Amino acid sequence: MKLHSPSRDQVQKHYSDLSNKPFYDSLVDYIASGPVCCMVWQGQSVVATGRKLLGETRPAQSAPATLRGDNCIDVGRNLVHGSDSVEAAKREIKLWFGEEELVAWRQSAQTWISEEAEGAEAGEVHELQDEWTFWYVYTMSHNEKKKQLRKGKKGRQNEYILHEVFSFNSIEDFWKMYNNQYSVEELMPNTDYMLFKKGIRPEWEDPQNRDGGKWVITLPIEEDMEEECGQAWIKSLVSIISGQLDEPENEILCGIVLSVREKHLRLSLWCSDSKQEAVLKKLGRKLKSWCGFHEKFKFGFQLHEKALKHDLDNASYVNI
Repeated sequence: MKLHSPSRDQVQKHYSDLSNKPFYDSLVDYIASGPVCCMVWQGQSVVATGRKLLGETRPAQSAPATLRGDNCIDVGRNLVHGSDSVEAAKREIKLWFGEEELVAWRQSAQTWISEEAEGAEAGEVHELQDEWTFWYVYTMSHNEKKKQLRKGKKGRQNEYILHEVFSFNSIEDFWKMYNNQYSVEELMPNTDYMLFKKGIRPEWEDPQNRDGGKWVITLPIEEDMEEECGQAWIKSLVSIISGQLDEPENEILCGIVLSVREKHLRLSLWCSDSKQEAVLKKLGRKLKSWCGFHEKFKFGFQLHEKALKHDLDNASYVNI
């Protein structure tokens, strides 16, 4: 699923086979008029699922949603595509999604559309390679601490609360978790989202972390990077939980952190072993690709050992 703003030319070419239909011009105008929320569904229960979620198909019963045929649900300016046909779904993918954005789940392989997947039973659970835990932190800013001190609340000026929110081991539960989060654009400064393998706390002192380090990409907020960071966040999450990493990479991966600050956004990929330079470099390259790395971003590797000593100026392995 993604927000997409296709050009008029893209839309016309994509739906050229409908050009003789009376609704063609309206369809092109509608889709090319602004951001569209796009989703490709797979399986034989698409129509039933759409009806259940968004209303009946009869016009008198369809407000505020309309189900057109077997392949389109229209909600305001949101367009959601689904299809019982593998070929029709593949066709929609070419317009709405890039190959690197597609993720689907089979126990034997990660493919979004496959002939074998057609007819998958409703309610099937797709287990992940690892179990994961989502954590949340809000840390007081310097100004908030001073306000607390002025109010005489001395015991709260260093408040840092780590919340363990939710653990999951299936793609279905991952999306339940993700769809109930605030977006990156909505997060307050001094907030951290953290996703770590179950059993590893997102702290330098944790035994799995203390001999390791983290790749860090910093994006300036003044460049209006919130949307780009949000896209990098979900792409990174999906990539690390979906089995896309090689075994040595997954073995040293502990988790990922999204940090929102007053003047910047930061993505950090935490690893358990800072001595495996070759594997770390591969992970660093992948993080850069997930983030659509730009030369304006700050990028480097930080050792947790140095971080514990408040010596964060220790970037290395940057020439990748």
